[in-house]
Amino acid sequence: MHKKKIFYIGDLHLYSKSVVKKSNRPFKDEIEMTETIFRNWHRAVSPWDEVRVIGDLCKYNLPGGKLRQIFRELPGEKHLILGNHDMMYKYKKDMMSCFKTVKKYDKIIDNGRHVVLFHYPLEVWDGMFYQDAYHIHAHVHGGKLPGNQEGLKDIPRRFNASADSLGFTPRTLDEIIYSRSGTKYVVGKGSTVNENDKQEMFQM
Repeated sequence: MHKKKIFYIGDLHLYSKSVVKKSNRPFKDEIEMTETIFRNWHRAVSPWDEVRVIGDLCKYNLPGGKLRQIFRELPGEKHLILGNHDMMYKYKKDMMSCFKTVKKYDKIIDNGRHVVLFHYPLEVWDGMFYQDAYHIHAHVHGGKLPGNQEGLKDIPRRFNASADSLGFTPRTLDEIIYSRSGTKYVVGKGSTVNENDKQEMFQM
């Protein structure tokens, strides 16, 4: 029997041309980026799993019907933590219908571990000291702050689930923790998609 896994990913920004450019994402355009995220999602997640999206789904004017179609086809039970770009999305009813839950903040149990979910990185979070709780956030693409090349402080049990940091693939908490050990989910220069078979993805 398949044991349900919980996956995390944020800052998808599906079909956003401006994010590809501003965040220096390694794709030739927003179509390649979006198709890569879809393909990685299908490979990682089974229909019995759960995916926690940590905000910023797509460009603000993506048609609602298109968004519903996308999330009907992606496997897994899907939950959304609202990000700043989601607040500007034009078709909010369509967005809400794509997810089992939509919240600004949540605290869940993942394999016996308390996990606080919020789009923005917190310095202190519920259960940080008395439950050894984890905090998973997004918002900071690749861990860099505007005007600060050093990025976020390294705080124990706080992890960035931005797609940029996870190889544009939903990851489990164990995988995200493993990446902190010095092994990063990296993407090669230029396109992440092999031009011959469109199958070669990410190395660790």
